[in-house]
Amino acid sequence: MKEKNKKLILTLSCVGILCIFIGVTYAIISFVFQGNREHTIDIKGISFSYEEQENGLSLTKLSPMTDSEGLSSGNDYTFVVSATSQVSRDLPYYVYLTIDNENTLKSEYVRFNITNETTSTTVGPINANKLSLKANNDYYLMGDTFSFDGVTTSMSHTYKLTIWVNEDYEKSLDYTSSNNEQTTTIGGETFNFKINVATGVIPKNLDESGANKPELATNMIPVYYDESAEAWKKADEVNKEEENKWYDYNSKMWANAVTVTETNRDTYMKASAGTAISMDDINTMWVWIPRFSATGDTANYNGGTQSAPGAFDITFVDNKTSAHDAFTFGTQNLNGFWVGKFETSHETLSSSTTKNNLGCTSDTCSNASGIEILPNKLSLRYNNVSNFFYASLSMSQTGNSFGFDKTKDTTLDTHMMKNNEWGAVAYLTQSIYGRCTSSTSCTEVGINNSSSYITGTGAPAGSSSSVTNGTYETALGKDASTTGNIYGVYDMSGGSFEYVMGVYTDGTQNWSGKSSTSNSGFSGCLGSSCSSTYDGVAYPDSKYYNSYTNTGTSSSPITNYTSSMQHALTETKNWFGDYAYFVVGDSPWFGRGGNCYDGSYSGVFYYYYDNGSSDGLVASRSVLAK
Repeated sequence: MKEKNKKLILTLSCVGILCIFIGVTYAIISFVFQGNREHTIDIKGISFSYEEQENGLSLTKLSPMTDSEGLSSGNDYTFVVSATSQVSRDLPYYVYLTIDNENTLKSEYVRFNITNETTSTTVGPINANKLSLKANNDYYLMGDTFSFDGVTTSMSHTYKLTIWVNEDYEKSLDYTSSNNEQTTTIGGETFNFKINVATGVIPKNLDESGANKPELATNMIPVYYDESAEAWKKADEVNKEEENKWYDYNSKMWANAVTVTETNRDTYMKASAGTAISMDDINTMWVWIPRFSATGDTANYNGGTQSAPGAFDITFVDNKTSAHDAFTFGTQNLNGFWVGKFETSHETLSSSTTKNNLGCTSDTCSNASGIEILPNKLSLRYNNVSNFFYASLSMSQTGNSFGFDKTKDTTLDTHMMKNNEWGAVAYLTQSIYGRCTSSTSCTEVGINNSSSYITGTGAPAGSSSSVTNGTYETALGKDASTTGNIYGVYDMSGGSFEYVMGVYTDGTQNWSGKSSTSNSGFSGCLGSSCSSTYDGVAYPDSKYYNSYTNTGTSSSPITNYTSSMQHALTETKNWFGDYAYFVVGDSPWFGRGGNCYDGSYSGVFYYYYDNGSSDGLVASRSVLAK
């Protein structure tokens, strides 16, 4: 393969350079330092100053690097922060970057390391896109404090900022091969930023649980619920302002976000925190499930009983630490994922009883534009698994109605909920961050007992469909969320029986369904012994579904399936009395949560087998991952 001569040229200077080489394997990437050389504030005998080097760095012929190569590359920029004081006092300050939102080189490929050489304090290496947002395009880098004792009147800190392009940039390039030669053409890319210093203390994130910061997709808006105004409002994305707090997992306040219709989208995106967002403008609502690892003694109901199981021990972790397998998507380790807050609805098709009315067979399904994820809506049913799957996949297609933009957000993915993703939500629910107040005291999620299949409806756990219920924002409704408050996920007990992407396989091929008329719409085996096959739409990539090899018969399904996977299957079998029947050859698809008519048998640990065909009792749920 001819790729040894492939090289990127990196230029750091005070003047932007943009070059394009066509037909060769070179490009110029320009970094531009912007900002004044010196800034001074004088207040009552206090002097604070920030002085940059006279000249910017100029680096050429720089290849993408590993961290060890970048740190030793000498691509350093030095600046000094100084202060004087005639009296004893502490003077805190912080260093932050202003990143140009018109950059063509993505932040995920720019790597920073900053060291306060005076105090030997270091932050990094860290990608630019992982820095904590201050406001707009400003990102915190690090902070420190000058502590004056009334004797020493002048202090300074010298900083060294090191920058490089990480090795993932090279891995992201698309190559073309011909006659055993591999080439790529790269256009010139630019990354502009300023280094700034300001007095004050870096505010702490209001969430101290250790949960990974929610990752918003393009045009997603962080929200919180104002109980007094009975309205969803735009949250402080940095999560530093108590008044507009976004999330706090220690307080069971899971992060929520919404998308809105195009009509007022730009207005909301530019609005300040605290702005009310009309439900009439919202078209989808999402809840962030942060990456975690979980342990528990499931053989002994986590220290409880079958009717009152104990809590899972949840630890929030970064994406380099082993975690619940729902946070591995293909080859990617996720920091978390967004799950639809409610069962999926549709603005025109929810009321239709026509089978497979979505008509979705690819990721460009036009009917996906009508999808809604909202409370007080009729859930979308009467579709087989493949229709639900391709509808969810199509939510991020070009021109979608939700504002998702894969040209700016290349890692964005929308898909139908998988069985292990349901399991992750179930585990987080059965923890101190969800429905538990201690390791041994947990309450069961209330049931959506609406016989009309209205999303977000709630009644006490185990209630029949005739018991009085309430809408999602009422006390009854909130009890049917995974947190017991308005910030959780709804409809995970009762409502509509929900198909998930979990299917039986014999280890060689996957099953489609029971017969030529009762199947998922995917190509695959039919019946208990694969005596025939169904020729439908192709199965998607394996990252979009979970496969299970144990089998049985409809009259005697597997009930003792064992696995290290934490999918809330037989390791939580019959917890709270929920139904538990494993997939079988002629009913190869998992359904979760139960139905509004299932009473005490429904719940977040409910699982059952089904043939995957369209049905008036069955709905689905979407997930968004980055």
